[in-house]
Amino acid sequence: MDKDDIENEAPLLFGLKKQTPYQVPDGYFNTLPDNIQKAVSNQQKQTRIISIKRITVSTSIAAAIIASVLWFNKPATENLAPITVNEILASSIISDLDVEELALLTENTNTSSETVAIENYLIENNIPEDELINALN
Repeated sequence: MDKDDIENEAPLLFGLKKQTPYQVPDGYFNTLPDNIQKAVSNQQKQTRIISIKRITVSTSIAAAIIASVLWFNKPATENLAPITVNEILASSIISDLDVEELALLTENTNTSSETVAIENYLIENNIPEDELINALN
């Protein structure tokens, strides 16, 4: 396209004055790289300080939450020794217990079929407690 074509196609554009409407201060482009470098370095320093503070605070909060969850959710550490038959018989609570509760309190929780058969025999035949106590001693 030559100049005449542009004038015919866009007469308004062709009629504009050919001057730059913007003005730049003297020496602006000479100091521009230094100004940009200063602005970027200041911004990077501030960003690093803020991010380190955020990481430190976030880590501290997370550690406090984890520590409190672990501290308050720890299981009870009471170790109860199993109760033996002799201890039950020697205590005064024997009269308050029925046969099923007495079986639950003994330390032998692995009941075999033979043990179950003996228990059933004692219950069905109404064997007195005194006889059992004498037999166990």
